[in-house]
Amino acid sequence: MTNTTINKIILSATTAMFLTACGGGGGGTTPTAAEAASAKIQAYAVDDNAAQPVLADYQALGLTDVNANNIDEYNDLIKAKDSADEVDELSELNAIIAAANANVNAAANADTEAPVITLIGAATVSLTVGDAYTDAGATASDNVDGDITSNIVATTVDTSVVGDYTITYNVSDAAGNAATQVTRTVVVSAVPDTEAPVITLLGDATVDVLINTSYTDAGATASDNIDGDITANIVATTVDTSVAGDYNVTYNVSDEAGNQATQVTRTVKVHATQFIVETDTVKNFVTGLVWDKASTDYDATTAVNPCVSPKTMPTVEQLQSIMVYDNNESAIVDGFTVDKIDNLYYASSDGWKAEFRFGKVLQPDYRADYNDATKTICVDTSNEIASTLPLFEPDENNSSLIKNSITSLVWDDVSVSSTLTYSEAVAKCDSAGKRLPTLAELDGIYDRENNSTIAAFVNLQNGYTWTSTELAANADYGVDKNWFVHLDRDTTIGSDGAIDAKDKESNSFFYTCVQDAD
Repeated sequence: MTNTTINKIILSATTAMFLTACGGGGGGTTPTAAEAASAKIQAYAVDDNAAQPVLADYQALGLTDVNANNIDEYNDLIKAKDSADEVDELSELNAIIAAANANVNAAANADTEAPVITLIGAATVSLTVGDAYTDAGATASDNVDGDITSNIVATTVDTSVVGDYTITYNVSDAAGNAATQVTRTVVVSAVPDTEAPVITLLGDATVDVLINTSYTDAGATASDNIDGDITANIVATTVDTSVAGDYNVTYNVSDEAGNQATQVTRTVKVHATQFIVETDTVKNFVTGLVWDKASTDYDATTAVNPCVSPKTMPTVEQLQSIMVYDNNESAIVDGFTVDKIDNLYYASSDGWKAEFRFGKVLQPDYRADYNDATKTICVDTSNEIASTLPLFEPDENNSSLIKNSITSLVWDDVSVSSTLTYSEAVAKCDSAGKRLPTLAELDGIYDRENNSTIAAFVNLQNGYTWTSTELAANADYGVDKNWFVHLDRDTTIGSDGAIDAKDKESNSFFYTCVQDAD
């Protein structure tokens, strides 16, 4: 038997083994590409007339070393042609077949199957917010790697926040095959909320407000056992300060569960004046002063304060605060039971007197027959609300102008050489785009404690000075009269600081003009 025949027999046997490894050698199933390639090579080895293997046949067997440049050499090896190298060639051929077998076996044993995750416990778990949660977990197994439970990656749950959470479980085997994701739903629900929130009122339960002034409500706070601070959710009613009357400001709020808080109420009293008449007193809720409704006897010769602490005699400024300057025979606020006709009332500021019948304010020595005042009115100042004193300073661009830094009212501080009637003074101010001051404004620049116009003004004339406040017509005073203030810049006792009213056109007084803030 020739070497060629022996080689062919060996090749045939080896190829038969290769076919067996590839699953060939019979059966009714369609051969794979590797099986078909192996059969083709076997036929070529034993039959000179069989088809010659091509590159694709070798590639089907996983023989990647075979290429277009060396395929003829491989075909020659399969034919085992006679030559001195046949033995070596046969060894090389056997190595090729062994490599092909290894590739095919590796392909047959390749891991293409994904692992499987199995959920432990219920697919849906219900919790209450704040509960501790320990996940039951899952297992994972793989056909090649076995138990890979420890490789599972799972998401977490925040039980401090209400909501529906999905826990996902994922894993892959060593070959990179990913398992089908498994999930668990965790429902975190709120604690059943049956407790209503609580509203707490800020400030006083009853508030007094002057008509046509602004009102800022002190508000309220609201807290809930579940929702916490819900102050921002409070709904409150409002107050119309343009209409006098009692208003109930109501505060309401509900929590997220719909529990309604007990309504809280504040009473806001809008008054036509700043005075509240009570049984024995008249309270000024703006200044905090509480006045006796009735007068108290006062002996001016002894000058002993007849008022019992915490009450005291009023200052002249306080006494002025209960006078009504656009009125006449009732030139005192309503509610007082003092005698407005036959008495003068002393203030504690060096014997100043007020004539309530006509609204006059007089110095102690203004007239000798006015020295017989025998009354005063006691006032409780223990809860007085400190007022902001008006601050006056020269205008930085014009030294003849004085500005009130609080009201922004701008005053003329000019020397006037002659007096004018009321209408002439009005015309002078109008021509400059200004106006006469009201009684309250002009009185505000006079310092009765020091008996002088306040220091910022240095050029205003001493003497009677017109205001724009009219005196109501009455039998004693007649008609067409306006209030004036006697200004001065020294401490001479006389008519300085006095307030009175005179006929507009039969009297000539000094004047100053003011300009409202832009």
